[in-house]
Amino acid sequence: MQMKNNYLYLHSKERLYRLNLSKLLETSSMSERPHIEVVHDFLAHGSPMGMSSVTLGSKLYFFGGERLDMDTSAPDFWRNPISRSDARNCPNLDLFVYDPECLSIYPYSVKVPRLGGPMSYPIVVTLEGKIYVMERRPYFGYRDNFFHPIFVVFNPTTSIWRSLSPPPFYEPFPLEWKNDDLIMNHYAWGHKLAIVTNKSSYIFDARQESWKEVDDLPNLYSCVEFKGFLIGMFVGVRNLISFELDDNGLPHSSNYHVLPELRGIFCPPLRNHSPGFVASLDGDGSRMCVVYVGEDGTYKRWFARLAMVKLHISTCVGKLKVTAVLEGLHSFDCNGLELYGRTLLSSFIMCDHLDKHDVEADAS
Repeated sequence: MQMKNNYLYLHSKERLYRLNLSKLLETSSMSERPHIEVVHDFLAHGSPMGMSSVTLGSKLYFFGGERLDMDTSAPDFWRNPISRSDARNCPNLDLFVYDPECLSIYPYSVKVPRLGGPMSYPIVVTLEGKIYVMERRPYFGYRDNFFHPIFVVFNPTTSIWRSLSPPPFYEPFPLEWKNDDLIMNHYAWGHKLAIVTNKSSYIFDARQESWKEVDDLPNLYSCVEFKGFLIGMFVGVRNLISFELDDNGLPHSSNYHVLPELRGIFCPPLRNHSPGFVASLDGDGSRMCVVYVGEDGTYKRWFARLAMVKLHISTCVGKLKVTAVLEGLHSFDCNGLELYGRTLLSSFIMCDHLDKHDVEADAS
């Protein structure tokens, strides 16, 4: 049987990267540590751009995006994509999957119905074994047609898509949208999806398939759940923070605890940094990794900073709280990789290798 390796995957707008975490953890002072490597260039391989990704089981799935056949190097192409009149002609409605053996991304071989409508950089999360895909914003060029579903669930067991009720703040894209709810961030845990907009915050409960507006929901980049707490990075704050879940299983921005043991991850600070992504390294969430990308103080070099963290529950004045131990901190030069903070979309940990019977390894 082949050795299983855990990899950290970094999904940016234009490329998919990976780092061998198993080898990194085994690296001694006398051995060479593994490097971040490019495993797929979307543009170079003609893959759709603007896809969002998520892991489930031992697969990395990609949804949405566009099949671009135009010059993406044109000035302001990404800043003003709504001006692309031909964008409506090339939405990607197929499901793609990543193959770790040949390091490629291709259409899913299992017969799967196509998406019901275009979605560019959609929100994609897994909740209790199913994949939920939601349109982040109305698709460029589709102002006149909003009959496609904007929130769907995919069951990999049955390979069936099903439409769900849209979030309560959703309205068709108007000509003037300055006062609309704009999605700022999202994160998921258990059977819940949190959506933070510029006006309010909402929870989707996958078991009840219902939406609810919630006050005081923290604005996080991502989170891991650990024994009744959520651990994540507040938007605009260079700290990792724990939030105790209330009786309804919800976090509140007014009830948090900064993890001072982990401040070294953000010192010295990186500029123009990406979201701080956290991912669990084991089944119970007690070990996790933190990754974020940004420029150094000279604004000339880009670095990815990766931390390994061990979590514990302790008691303080009769209350439970999370304490953390920084087990390792690594910095990787990203200049040659064209990996920049502003282009990093998500990160995942996945076990790649197959055994001699071609049985898929489980995802971490």
